[in-house]
Amino acid sequence: MLVTVSGDATCRAFAAACEKAAGPDFGKHMDHGLMQAGEDIGQAVVTASPIYMPSGYEAVFLSRVRAKSELIRHPGRGVTVTVYAGSTKGRRDVRRLEEGQLRHPVYGRYRRLKNGALYKNPWRVTRIRSGFFSEPVHFAAPRAFKRLDVALGNVLEQIGKAS
Repeated sequence: MLVTVSGDATCRAFAAACEKAAGPDFGKHMDHGLMQAGEDIGQAVVTASPIYMPSGYEAVFLSRVRAKSELIRHPGRGVTVTVYAGSTKGRRDVRRLEEGQLRHPVYGRYRRLKNGALYKNPWRVTRIRSGFFSEPVHFAAPRAFKRLDVALGNVLEQIGKAS
């Protein structure tokens, strides 16, 4: 059987029909596939992160970068992948890393403020390779789609058994 789904409305109608035909197992299979896909994407970003960091900082950054996958159930089903990296001053700005900017303090350097006080560790921006998030996601997408394909295959198999 060949099923063609194109467009948002058709996709939603197809999902509703699958959910109705598969019964309670639809959500379980789809949620499992979505979580696996999200974890694959998050792991790809974490694993590739040292490639984007300056020499000598890769191991430190890798020890601090994390990815978290969360299911979205309403409206519709989906997964959110959150990537974050801790630092001594809070969390790293992942959007700036994506743009190729690593903001960091310069150790051992001081500057004098207008009021005469010494200001320790002024911050600098170091240019790094851009695409911190989008490039690993691009390479992980086929595997993530395969996970979703397997989950949908399990749902369709359940529908075939029920008919």
